[in-house]
Amino acid sequence: SFSNLLEYRDNSVYVTNALNWEKTVTQGIGSSQGLECMVEKRSGKWTGWASYSLMYNTRTFPDLNQGYTFPSRYDRRHNLYIVGIYKFSPKLTFSGSWTFNSGFAYTLPIGIYPAPTTEDPYAEIFIYGNRNNARARDNHRLDINAQYTIKHNKFQENWSFGVYNLYNRQNPFFISVEHNTQGERRLTQLSLLPILPHLNYQISFWSVGKIISPKFSNNALSSWPNGYVQPKFTHWFFVLRSWVLAVAAERFWYRFKITPLPDLWSNASSIQILHKPCFIPKL
Repeated sequence: SFSNLLEYRDNSVYVTNALNWEKTVTQGIGSSQGLECMVEKRSGKWTGWASYSLMYNTRTFPDLNQGYTFPSRYDRRHNLYIVGIYKFSPKLTFSGSWTFNSGFAYTLPIGIYPAPTTEDPYAEIFIYGNRNNARARDNHRLDINAQYTIKHNKFQENWSFGVYNLYNRQNPFFISVEHNTQGERRLTQLSLLPILPHLNYQISFWSVGKIISPKFSNNALSSWPNGYVQPKFTHWFFVLRSWVLAVAAERFWYRFKITPLPDLWSNASSIQILHKPCFIPKL
């Protein structure tokens, strides 16, 4: 259980003066329950592990949701992680990981008041029901990586090449209600990172100290050349990280992906504009 948690009040402005930020938040409690299990393989050319967790994460605030308990944004029911590593040779290693998380909770409007002025027909007022009453799409992706190691007498080189989000899954980061160019109302999701390759080059220098105790002769230290211990310091000569390519991708060919979600709100565009709340059919 958690206590003294903070949440923004309804209709709060997130960007506010630091002198009165306390007025934009309210205090409450929370709880988290679930289970987790993991299996792991540590020997042989094939190694890896897999884990699964089942989680219930809720919040209760007297000033929010009429005091009723609601799911936290971090209430992701199912979480699965699978990692596989194959040592092709002493120098070459392949690895891959697949992650799956249930969709996060967000608040979907249940009704709409029409725009109070004809000058701005899109200035609608949304009516909200229970907090975090809907779920985004499930989040999953596949990452792969290959590493090539070259050991020298006093230093070691590591080349690493991989691909983030191999099958270019458009995972939701944020969901909002917007209008398209025809004036139709739609739910849209914002996706950040597409498929991204990355390339790393790392060089590690070993210290000149001797292995002190013979009891380490059969463990990980024995993989280093005789007379040396693990790397004392590391220097990066050349690094192309995912975030660099993410900036390039966003700048030149991808942009942040905004995807309509007709399957979540297929009839949103057909809602009539009335002088009373017009309720959206239950999902």
